[in-house]
Amino acid sequence: MKKTLAISNESILKMECWTYYKMSIIQTLPQYMNWLSAHMNIYFAELGEGIYFGEGIKPHRAEYYSDILHIEEIDLYQVIPCEIIDRIKSSINDDYYFVVFLRDEKGYSHEVFIYGLDDESKMFESLMLRDDGIFVSTSISFLKLEADYRNNYTYYKNNPENYYEKSDYGYVMYRMKPNLKYINKNYAVEFFGKLYHEVYGTRTDLCYSDDYDEFLTPCSFYTGVTCLIRLVDKINELMDNREWDEKNTEQYILKKNLFKLLEHRKLIYDSMIWYEHQWRIDAEHIVSLHNEYHTCCENMNKICMVYLKYLYTKNESLLTRIKDMIIKQYRDERRILCEYVNVIREFYMSKVLPKRFD
Repeated sequence: MKKTLAISNESILKMECWTYYKMSIIQTLPQYMNWLSAHMNIYFAELGEGIYFGEGIKPHRAEYYSDILHIEEIDLYQVIPCEIIDRIKSSINDDYYFVVFLRDEKGYSHEVFIYGLDDESKMFESLMLRDDGIFVSTSISFLKLEADYRNNYTYYKNNPENYYEKSDYGYVMYRMKPNLKYINKNYAVEFFGKLYHEVYGTRTDLCYSDDYDEFLTPCSFYTGVTCLIRLVDKINELMDNREWDEKNTEQYILKKNLFKLLEHRKLIYDSMIWYEHQWRIDAEHIVSLHNEYHTCCENMNKICMVYLKYLYTKNESLLTRIKDMIIKQYRDERRILCEYVNVIREFYMSKVLPKRFD
């Protein structure tokens, strides 16, 4: 038997693999822009890797997608290694995509997204992240998957505290399928709210107390276009630390942050175009504003390209140039989005809603 479930390789959001897997399903659905235009905000955390797709202080957990994806957690300890192949095959046959963490012989743990199977060749269809950051279709044999699953099963059996910590972050194993009954009639209001949230943003300070009930230095989280300015602060910190050029991890994290900001802007722009098409908007002022925002997306892409040039040349003056570009980007985006959300909201209230009542 051979079966392959539908996926989209044109996902807007690619920088977080756990997000990409869900997007590759959601973007196969006819109503995906209805959902996507009102979802997937970003935030900046002072501690950790910086930019994440999430709500305020935490990355999106599986429950966030529950209105458009039916997601079921599967307990690792309830599926012994010799049963994993049949469990995945059964899920694929029931039109469920399957996600499971595996661990290779070197101890490297990674998440695997499975969307198809071929009994004759004994292979599963999966997605792989190449070294250049591009996801491509690949295959993994039943034998290899079972062996790597056995390694992971044994590891967590011997280290249950690590299984608890992993489960607190997300699911170690789960399956999901589209919710074909998804309907959101309030999508316009949620889109406006998303744009206002982007323009003004929030700052959240979390303060934890120590053993003596003394509050520690707060950790701050930021949302909206303010994330751009926070990234300038991060670049300043890295430039002040002369050892950071030797830390490939820090360089890679900054690269991911910049590209996540680019993805988020592309998502906002695509949402603008979708709504204008839905409501047949051709007002010159609105079209002019979305064209200006498209230029912002192009400029954010230039920022990413300059940073890639920095990684190649290690010319620190390029980081100074990036900071200047980001500050201009922040000013332009805030002005454009503030004006855009007000005029398109007014158009919706005066032109679209009255037709609904008719």
